[in-house]
Amino acid sequence: MRERLLRGGALLLAIGVLAGCSPAAPEGDTPVAPPVTGEPSTPDPESSETATEPVELTCESMISAGLVSGYTAQGWTAVSNPLYIGSTLIPDGMSCTWGNHAGEGNDIAQVFGYGTLTPELAAQAQADLAAQGWTTEEDPAGVVVTEPREGALIKDADGYGMSYLFGDGWVRLADTRESLILVVWPR
Repeated sequence: MRERLLRGGALLLAIGVLAGCSPAAPEGDTPVAPPVTGEPSTPDPESSETATEPVELTCESMISAGLVSGYTAQGWTAVSNPLYIGSTLIPDGMSCTWGNHAGEGNDIAQVFGYGTLTPELAAQAQADLAAQGWTTEEDPAGVVVTEPREGALIKDADGYGMSYLFGDGWVRLADTRESLILVVWPR
């Protein structure tokens, strides 16, 4: 079963990566990916697009439209739940489990989450995780807190399992550290 989970996670990661692929740049142009931040992007004032209503945080808006399409094409749906970090409830947060919830033997799923939080709540959540043996690492995008490697059911290529990325006033959740990049909220 563990092998099936790992294969499913690898498949989902590949779908996520492919969903974000774009045509190759012309020779001589080197595309540069924007840095991962928790801050919403600022619209270009020169753009001809008109302002739209803010998007509501949902399981579908939390990740890319391409990833949602890949999941739904497989018959997957999302189940949303409150976002907890350890025993700490993040009132303005949501976690989502994507999988074949209607099918038998749903042992392949992917988890994402996002929430806004105060510095005090972030410190409390990080302390809860540290008390449970989770590790903390600084990252250019914020502070990453990851479950102990020996207990992780699903691991990314670097051996990281369930991970939280804490930024300035926000937190992201994914079932592996590598998958944190798939959480694209806020837009």
